[in-house]
Parts: sequence; C-alpha cells; structure tokens
Amino acid sequence: MPYALISLPQYMFRGNCDEDCYFLTSPGCTDCRECAYCGSMLYHNGSRQNIHFDHIMAEIKGGRTKVPACALCNQSKHDKPLRGWLRRITETRPSLFQKIVEYHLYKRNKISIAVRAVRKEFQGK
Repeated sequence: MPYALISLPQYMFRGNCDEDCYFLTSPGCTDCRECAYCGSMLYHNGSRQNIHFDHIMAEIKGGRTKVPACALCNQSKHDKPLRGWLRRITETRPSLFQKIVEYHLYKRNKISIAVRAVRKEFQGK
C-alpha cells in the first residue's frame, strides 16, 4: 500500500500507520489520530504539537512497540511500566484514569487489557 511522505522542518511524517507514523495523510485512517492511552486528538500544525511517541514498555527496559500518545500521557508515564502507571494515576489523577477507562471500554489490545485489570483491582477496594 503506498504511503505519502511529507517533509516538515524537524520531523518526518509518514501516513497509513507505519511504525513511525506521527501524522495522518490518509483521511480514512484513524489509528494515529488519537492518543493510544486516553483517546485525545493528536495534531501538528507547524508551531504547536501534542504528538508524542511512547514505548508501551520503556525503551531502556527493552520495549520496542511504540504508540502515538498525547503529551500529558507520555510525560506522566515516562519510563514506568504500563500497569504501574495506571495504578499511580488512579490515585493521583482519577479524571485521567476515568477518561482512559472510557476510551478502552470496547477495545481489545495490550493497553486495554491492562486498563481492565487495573480497574478490577481498584473496584475491589
């Protein structure tokens, strides 16, 4: 499947959700328009950006899978394990955790599985 390559000042953007996809050039594709954690819309308009790429497992710990993430989620997660980060924000940022739970309600992926597991832990308390 062909993809479009757009050269912008400091970034290379590739469409059709390649591994290094930051910005969509294909209007039908939705995988990288939203933060993989909370579902916030991602954008790049030249001077402002909120697009980050986060390793689900920290790169320094051997993680290779990258997902698009908003600045808030990426910076608060930093190098923490996914479930550890989710447990932490359950206590420190309950509104963010609720947003993450609602976004992953009907999804089936590694992040959604972790969200459901942490949610069950905290429902039992």
